[in-house]
Amino acid sequence: GGGCGGAEAFYALEFFPPNTPDGARNLISRVDRFGQAASPPLWVDVTWCLNSGKRAMETLVAAKAVCGLSVQLHLSCTGLTRDMADGVLEDCIEAGIFSLLIIRGDPPPGGGQ
Repeated sequence: GGGCGGAEAFYALEFFPPNTPDGARNLISRVDRFGQAASPPLWVDVTWCLNSGKRAMETLVAAKAVCGLSVQLHLSCTGLTRDMADGVLEDCIEAGIFSLLIIRGDPPPGGGQ
């Protein structure tokens, strides 16, 4: 068997969401090619942060729908309020994204939390 429990090697892909519609199309095309490979990734991880929120969710939804791959939201909590975090989690549920990697994240330049 493959995957985490087997002896075969496996991999996942991690991306920051693209900044433009052309970038998004290019990324999804590349992810789809990985998904068609003889050994596709077990999942695709896209980083969500304050600057990339909507784009991150759109990228995950596309990777899941277009490429048929398992997806994971990589949530960086730097600068998030509890209400904002609740909103992200609600968006995940609505989009059918149930795999999450939640980290504190790096403090902004110049200190702070």
